[in-house]
Amino acid sequence: MAEIIAVGASLIAVIQVADRIIGICKSYISSVHDAPSDLRAILIEISAAKAVYENLKFLDSCGSPGSLLSNSLSGADGPIEGCLRSVNELAGLFPTDDVRVKGQGQSKRRKIKSTLVSLAWPLKETKARKLLEDILRYKSTITLALMTDTFQDIKDTKVKAFEIHDMMTENQRAEVYRWLHHTDPCPSHHRAQKNYESGTGDWMLRSPDWLGWLERKIRCLWIHGIPGAGKTVLMSHLIEQIKKICDQSRMKDIVYVYYYCYFAHNQDEAKPFLKWLISQLCRKAEHVPAVVNELRKHGGEPSVTDLLDSLASVLTKFKVVYVAVDAIDESDPREDLLAAFQEFVTGPRFRNLQLLASSREYIDIERVMTEKTMEDVSISVSMNNPYVELDIRRYVQSYIKSCRPFKRWSRELLHEVEETVVTGAKGMFRWAVCQLDVIRRLKCERDIVMNALKNLPKTLDETYDRVFATIPEDEHLFVHHVLEWIAYHNELHGDDIGCEILIQAAEASTKKLMGEQIDRFYDQNTLQELCGCLIAVSPAEFWYTERAHFTVKFAHYTVFEYLESGRILKSASARHDAVATPREHLIEVTLLEAQKVECQSSESMQELLMAQDANFTNYCVASGTRCLSEWPDRICQQSVLRRLVVDFLNPSKPHFETVVTTAEVLEDPMNLSKFAQLWEIDWNPGVSTDAKHLYYVLLLYEIHHAFAPLIKDFLRENDQRHLLQSRLTFWQDAKFCGMYHFEETTRMLFDGSFVEVLAQQHSDRTQFILFLTEIGAGLLDPSVALLLSVSGHGQWHEFEKTCLVQRILELGADPNLRGYILTPIQIATYCLDFEAVGILLEHGAHPSSIRYMDGAAWEQGTKMSYFHHLHGASPLRILKRYTYTSHKKSEEYNKTCHKEHQKLEELLLQYGAEDISSTPDAELEEVKYDLVKWRAYSMAIPHVQAHTNHQWEEDLSATSADDSF
Repeated sequence: MAEIIAVGASLIAVIQVADRIIGICKSYISSVHDAPSDLRAILIEISAAKAVYENLKFLDSCGSPGSLLSNSLSGADGPIEGCLRSVNELAGLFPTDDVRVKGQGQSKRRKIKSTLVSLAWPLKETKARKLLEDILRYKSTITLALMTDTFQDIKDTKVKAFEIHDMMTENQRAEVYRWLHHTDPCPSHHRAQKNYESGTGDWMLRSPDWLGWLERKIRCLWIHGIPGAGKTVLMSHLIEQIKKICDQSRMKDIVYVYYYCYFAHNQDEAKPFLKWLISQLCRKAEHVPAVVNELRKHGGEPSVTDLLDSLASVLTKFKVVYVAVDAIDESDPREDLLAAFQEFVTGPRFRNLQLLASSREYIDIERVMTEKTMEDVSISVSMNNPYVELDIRRYVQSYIKSCRPFKRWSRELLHEVEETVVTGAKGMFRWAVCQLDVIRRLKCERDIVMNALKNLPKTLDETYDRVFATIPEDEHLFVHHVLEWIAYHNELHGDDIGCEILIQAAEASTKKLMGEQIDRFYDQNTLQELCGCLIAVSPAEFWYTERAHFTVKFAHYTVFEYLESGRILKSASARHDAVATPREHLIEVTLLEAQKVECQSSESMQELLMAQDANFTNYCVASGTRCLSEWPDRICQQSVLRRLVVDFLNPSKPHFETVVTTAEVLEDPMNLSKFAQLWEIDWNPGVSTDAKHLYYVLLLYEIHHAFAPLIKDFLRENDQRHLLQSRLTFWQDAKFCGMYHFEETTRMLFDGSFVEVLAQQHSDRTQFILFLTEIGAGLLDPSVALLLSVSGHGQWHEFEKTCLVQRILELGADPNLRGYILTPIQIATYCLDFEAVGILLEHGAHPSSIRYMDGAAWEQGTKMSYFHHLHGASPLRILKRYTYTSHKKSEEYNKTCHKEHQKLEELLLQYGAEDISSTPDAELEEVKYDLVKWRAYSMAIPHVQAHTNHQWEEDLSATSADDSF
């Protein structure tokens, strides 16, 4: 601290002495006309030095102990002290008396002489010049130090700025990765690796075709074989070899990516595969191409073409990309996937991509993979070769050595088992696996074993028949339900079911079928023992729990095919209680169980996911909701399921709040966005529970039209007229009525009769509006429906098979509806809906239609109130008064708006439209179509929404039925 104070004192001393020298120089120069030029040099340099030291003093006063200034510039030999000595010596060269005092009253000649004598400059000039050079050197040293310090600060700032930039870029990349994420093939690869037997599959590594593919002499290798030939395990082995090659190259531009198609995904694998491939390459390159980011910003689901373009862009970052895809036959459908493969192999923009694929020997796959355009760059490798038989032998030997029951068997008997299984496999790994699982359960007696070996099944179907035949009779139904629940979960959720949930589910469904509880204990071990080679149990890790977790899947695709084909019903082992359990029975169990759920206070995604993995009732809550979106046809075919769905959506039941909470929290991971309206709604307390119930039931029609019979049943069983005439009042996001220009948080008021509110809310769904007019016949005036829904026509008419405006007019709607402050043609004109305006004019709409304020208006904050400002203006006046272009939109967008504007104006003029208005022009303020008005109303809505419950009730009681829309 003392050192820092000393530095500050030295700086002050330098500045004070420099100031004195500057003053003396100025006095000499101003007093003597021909003063020596060195004095001017001293004045300039000392003034510059003084400025440096003043800045240094300021910086030092702002610094901290241990700063560059106090450490590098201080000390007896430092530039600060050196400069102080030099300026003191320089000041000593000047007389102490002020030259101005000495020169007072003297003549000019005597003044010059007196000044030069007192200065004695010729004698001091050399020393002054040397001191000035020292001062300049010290000043330069300090200036350099200051610049170095500044540059270091700048460098540090730039480093931090780059770090922030990189962090932001990494965050942005993470957003892209999340957007691309759909299906993770890693679990499939890990499972396949566990089934790999050391030494098997090495024949492929010695193949010239494999070496040619690695060296890029061949663009594509297609491995094909019969079901159960071991293609997936072989692919996992080859993937590991590719990984080693890429790692050993130590080149960042030589990489690999793998993907496993899987029947349980229940999907067309083209887009999920391409998304995974792009995301993995972006991660490896630590770069996201602009085309990929633009796709994300655009929103929506990208097309296969978009994804291929994105892939081509990211491929430019690599020299070689090895891509391995297993089981392409399990993609359903697979046309797009095969088309992508064809472009990989033949397209020049994918020339650095090496494709390795495997599948069964299906004609459509073979046609593409061996097409003439690919024959020079694609090679097929059959699993029907002697090397596979050697691999099967190696696997059988390893299994016999490691299996505990076989340890008690004689060497001769084990040799018989090995030879018989290897010979009978005929290239089918899967067949060998199943036979060994059955044989190990036999009693260790030679006659029994030899008899079994003589009568081994010939095919996989026969093998599965034998497996079912060995299951104890009293466990047969349970095992069958286990397999059905695996298939049910695969189809509904697209992944593997948890072991705990599977056991609980099978117990619940068998209990319902038999009418009694199974008095037996089941766990993972008993499950594996009962099902044998039909299932595979694997450990699994999930981000939301640290608890040990196991999932269950079909051991092989052929097991699923066997169950789904119905061949089990024709087999000799089929039993009366083993008839195929229809999905409808499991849906019924799911919906019944879901309604037993207790009210849950937790809204944590982690806790809800944990509950689903451990408790069957919680599992059924989310699964029941997904059933509604995935299987509407199956549900509506059975009256029992239709009634259960109606109960499932009953807000008066205890389970309903938990259903809504679960669906909201698990919207993304469970893909439940179709049900967003269940939770994105704020009801007015005056709305009846029955009305809410009908509203939720009607939402099913938007999910799928197949629910129409269910809705009609519900209305028939209740007072249809009373329900549809009920008044609904609630707040909901503007996006649910097609008002996408609103801010995301904007809430919109819906108030009116039942069908009228829904007509506004779903104006973007032609079929829904028409359905409402059907079920609400006599309760909803088609003319009112036209007015309420016309604003949504322009957004969706290109995507609908039926024109909404045309259809409602055919139902008898009056295009010149009276009693309101607006007409349909005014709204359609404002929306620049050329088609709607044309149809309205063809059906007799007045081209200069206006309405005065004596008509009914809508409450502020509602969708229809958005159009209030159009009252009193004819369609032509609306076109001339409102601006449709925006500097925030693209030039193409503005050109389109301008073109539509001109077309619409010409159309109106053809029908004799006039530019008239009953409202002063000052009230017809110019409003831009895109965002301005939306935001103005969004600011007004919170004020309207601030009603208390008491005010709501007063408003409702004060409004008669005649005041409804």
